[in-house]
Amino acid sequence: MHNRRWLAIALAAGAALLVPFALTAGGETEPDRALAADGDLAADGTVSPSVSPTDDPPGTRSGSTAPPVTTSAAPIATAPSTTTTLPPPPTTTLPPEVGSDACRLKGEHQPAGTTSGVPGETLPGPGVVWDVRVEIEDGLSIDPGCFAAAVLEILSDQRGWGRNGDLSFRLADGDTYDFKLILGSPDLVDALCAPINTGGEYSCRNGDVVAINVDRWEFGTDSFGDDLTTYRQYLINHEIGHRLGHVHIPCPAAGEPAPVMMQQSKFTEPCLPNGWPLDSEL
Repeated sequence: MHNRRWLAIALAAGAALLVPFALTAGGETEPDRALAADGDLAADGTVSPSVSPTDDPPGTRSGSTAPPVTTSAAPIATAPSTTTTLPPPPTTTLPPEVGSDACRLKGEHQPAGTTSGVPGETLPGPGVVWDVRVEIEDGLSIDPGCFAAAVLEILSDQRGWGRNGDLSFRLADGDTYDFKLILGSPDLVDALCAPINTGGEYSCRNGDVVAINVDRWEFGTDSFGDDLTTYRQYLINHEIGHRLGHVHIPCPAAGEPAPVMMQQSKFTEPCLPNGWPLDSEL
């Protein structure tokens, strides 16, 4: 089992020794731009193959060409038998209350490395329709229907990418979709994002897969403080923004709302935290 951050800090620190970084105009660290020659920056500080709506228009592809990723859980050590009865060890991570907007259920996560899809129930809206297949890693203590509804609510919000009426999103559960959005454990997200280095901590867009780290979804990041609602809006809009063809941009001016394509999981200063695309990003 992972501790609250799934040893994310240790993994991210180890990964940093392998990837050269340069300071961008926005003040955040990113990999050497030479690595991005064939792609856009899809995860916070990582590189992804470039995909734009014109490269792969919605409704024209059939399913993912990548095989499903399965990771093997480490064997669980069994304590030797003893005549002493000990209380269970305290948990290091207190989950949100059942029914919270994190869609958290009771019980600890027991990630299996495989995923299951959520049935599609939504109708398309106006404009170009992007079909989204939502999947949850098996063993996560997350309500699949609740999570899928939260994602579609963000994507369908009038403050989102489709607010000009030129595109909309539909939950799809078949083999035909424009991209998958997968909620997974840090280990599974790292596997789905490879060769992008998410270090057990970040989410990414890799081809037609948008992989969301469950730690980020549940607990947010220091740059947003206790405002998990705004952070989750940012997280979904940012990674799907990459699937729509958008790349990272810096803070335009101190005190202004941060662009949704700014790497706000790292920091928001000197801009203010923001979960929705700016007019200039549409």
